[in-house]
Amino acid sequence: HPAWHPTLYVVQLANRALQQAWQWWRTILTLVANGDGENSSVGGTDSSATVTRNTTAAYVWQGAASVRVANTGANGYHQYATMDAAYSRNFRVGAWVRIASGSAVIQMIDVSNSNAVIESKTITGVGQWHYVEMSDSFPATCYQCAIRVGGSQATADTYWDDVFTIENNLDDFLDD
Repeated sequence: HPAWHPTLYVVQLANRALQQAWQWWRTILTLVANGDGENSSVGGTDSSATVTRNTTAAYVWQGAASVRVANTGANGYHQYATMDAAYSRNFRVGAWVRIASGSAVIQMIDVSNSNAVIESKTITGVGQWHYVEMSDSFPATCYQCAIRVGGSQATADTYWDDVFTIENNLDDFLDD
């Protein structure tokens, strides 16, 4: 209708909608509970590591906080809460990590089968942010999984932000 000229109505309505949808920060949608480290309680379980919520700006990739994993023994880690797994389907895991000391390790584990490691990646390079991504497929008998983040050395100190996982079957989705 000619009376609804975009500069008179539509632009103002779009701007109003954007004002109402504004957020302090954006984070990736993920099944990983507190994968962005923003919650005051870190959650999950730890092994050979002291895990805390960190708000020091240099050690936060995005948002207000990250998860710090300071090893107290070799191969220490923080394990995020268990998630359902789509057996025999592909997955992708991604995260941002800053290494204060040692080297960082991220793993996808098969909780259904005695925490067997499905995929693992080691990251080196102290003092800088690294984006790490890995992909694989869940075993045919895997119904629950979890992500572990931490370090190799007993003195490894790592900061994790925006940890996520998604199903990596776009072709299957498009074929349905």
